[in-house]
Amino acid sequence: MQDTFDSSAVMEQEGKRDSLGCISMFQGPQKRFIRTIKPVAGSSFNKQAAGVGRTDGIECWEEAEPTTFMVRGQCYMQDKKKVPSEHSIYRLLGCDVYSFDFKINHIARHIQLPNPPHLGPGAKSLSDAEQIPPLLVLNIQLPMYPASFFGKSDGHGHSLVYYFGLPEGWEPSMIDNAAALALWQRFVHDGTEHDGHPTRSRLKLIPRVANVEQWAKDAPLSTAEYKLLSNYNDKPVLTRPQHRFFFGPNYMEIDLDIHAWAFFARKAFSSYIPRLGTVVFENAFVIQGNSEDELPEVVLACARVSRVDFKKVRPFPAELDMAVEETARMHPMRFNERGSLTSPMQSTDKPLVATAI
Repeated sequence: MQDTFDSSAVMEQEGKRDSLGCISMFQGPQKRFIRTIKPVAGSSFNKQAAGVGRTDGIECWEEAEPTTFMVRGQCYMQDKKKVPSEHSIYRLLGCDVYSFDFKINHIARHIQLPNPPHLGPGAKSLSDAEQIPPLLVLNIQLPMYPASFFGKSDGHGHSLVYYFGLPEGWEPSMIDNAAALALWQRFVHDGTEHDGHPTRSRLKLIPRVANVEQWAKDAPLSTAEYKLLSNYNDKPVLTRPQHRFFFGPNYMEIDLDIHAWAFFARKAFSSYIPRLGTVVFENAFVIQGNSEDELPEVVLACARVSRVDFKKVRPFPAELDMAVEETARMHPMRFNERGSLTSPMQSTDKPLVATAI
């Protein structure tokens, strides 16, 4: 795998159009290619300063504590009990929020990603089928337009992007729970379970508002809104099928498409948008274990973002083209773990009612 990332992105564009943010342009008979500067991952806002309390940060990010998230325990299939997670597999390296006129898929190719961690000898000796990406990018696509029952599932919004990495010198033995590692390996390699369902259908998001009581006063929240939030706070939600998967040198990207959520979920989200500026929220990502030999679950990665004003426009500092992004929608690519693009994989765009589990 290569250790460095190109600082520019080449984008193919049909026709002629003035473009901003370009450092060079190459004109062809029918198409042109625009080379734009890639922004550095995590450059749109800062890590929370040392000594700042968990719920006291403003316009900043920090790694959440994975052991505060409750996950399925070893005997969950019998007793339905959840237990605190062990330490997460990945660590948070940075976070960005960018505004776009339409959903941006595979945003990592437009970002100068962090350098991947060096892996230990045990990790390097894993077979191709056991390799896991040193970097993990989570791109949460947030709609900023009013929800409508028969309306569009694309439009202006934000990408909330998390950048995670394995610990420096990572070894498989650093994960105490071998079952969780094996499940993640199957997920990465698009495995199929005994029931015929894809392993990738098991991704769960655990959303949490860390300052519920304070936000209820500051927002303010109505009694009904407060009850709704309390009922769903810290409850895992399967992300299928509104997710897409992309691969590149040293990384895997997962795009979570909130634009495609069911109407009532989008309507609830849009009602909170004007008041999100005082929220401290934490997200954890887990691969669901469905049998005793896959348990206990372990948090894959987690993050905290504090008091971000989502009403604010946060332009992406490079020119993007709609035609290029449409190509990415229609033809997401798989990536073999050694850094080579392979055949296109199918994208799923069907709407889903979010399911708490």
